[in-house]
Amino acid sequence: RIIADRVTAVQRMRAAAGALVIMAGFAIATVATSGSLLNPGPQGESAAVAEIGDVVAAALPATPDGEGYLVIPRGFSLFEMFFGVVNHLDAAGIEVVTEPDFLAHFGPARTLGGANAPSPDAGTIAVVSGEFFDEVNEDPSWQLIAVYDPLTASQRAELTRLQDQLAEQLVAQGRSEQADWVRDRRVLDIVRTDSLGLSPDEIDIINVFAFAGDRQRVFVKLADTPTPP
Repeated sequence: RIIADRVTAVQRMRAAAGALVIMAGFAIATVATSGSLLNPGPQGESAAVAEIGDVVAAALPATPDGEGYLVIPRGFSLFEMFFGVVNHLDAAGIEVVTEPDFLAHFGPARTLGGANAPSPDAGTIAVVSGEFFDEVNEDPSWQLIAVYDPLTASQRAELTRLQDQLAEQLVAQGRSEQADWVRDRRVLDIVRTDSLGLSPDEIDIINVFAFAGDRQRVFVKLADTPTPP
């Protein structure tokens, strides 16, 4: 019953609060998400893909013939969000290629080194999901273009507080190797078997908010961006 009540509450809040924060042309704006995001869970990425794809396509500089952008996934973005952004950019006329591991998904024309594939000389686009992507987040040569968060700012802050508490308990119990798990969907596996000092209500919050979906971000590193010292 508590879980059902909380899901209903999240649905109501997300009707007004779910938002895509965009940096089109690297200027911040906010666009309300569609009603399809009222359903909690990863299926909400479908609406985010379309809006993020439009923003990224509009922000990217035009490229000379034969050049394109390498698009890479990070975190849990591998499926709907990553594939969706690649396909959206391609449909918008943006030349893109992916890494060789995705040859079966995108074919040689959109895979590095494939026949008729553009060179990745324009830059790299990273589609990242979740909180841990140090390669991108700690390198200032990457520019944030778009971010979608299915949670409100207060919901995100509450989830972060509980995640921090779980991580501290894991470290105290000598389970440091699991501490990073609390930042992504693996936290659901942890709280399913071990409350780690959290109350039942707090566990319910984690289950609902973590299942609501990961934050999705898109970064770009243009080829002519100087590498910071």
